[in-house]
Amino acid sequence: KIYEPSKCCLVPTNVNTLFVKKNKNRGELPIGVMKNHDNFMALCSNPIVQNNKIYLGTYKTSKEAFMVYKIYKEYIVQQVAQIEFDKNNISTECYNAMMKYEVEITD
Repeated sequence: KIYEPSKCCLVPTNVNTLFVKKNKNRGELPIGVMKNHDNFMALCSNPIVQNNKIYLGTYKTSKEAFMVYKIYKEYIVQQVAQIEFDKNNISTECYNAMMKYEVEITD
């Protein structure tokens, strides 16, 4: 997120919340990953469905769990981008940025 006039645009709440990170909640784990006994769970919010929190599986390593989260999150961002662009709720620039968005393990 870079906050300056040339890099910002107004977006609906559901678009804005796609990019909110809860660093305090996850500690040292990658985004989208929670510790579950000796394994790691991947979870992702999805504003398109009623039950917002989606369980993506349990994995042996945090990196495996993150990779599943990354693929799903990028898919959700693209789906929301298409929905909101079709409704004329986001600009072409915002749509293009969302379609190219990549989740990083350091997010």
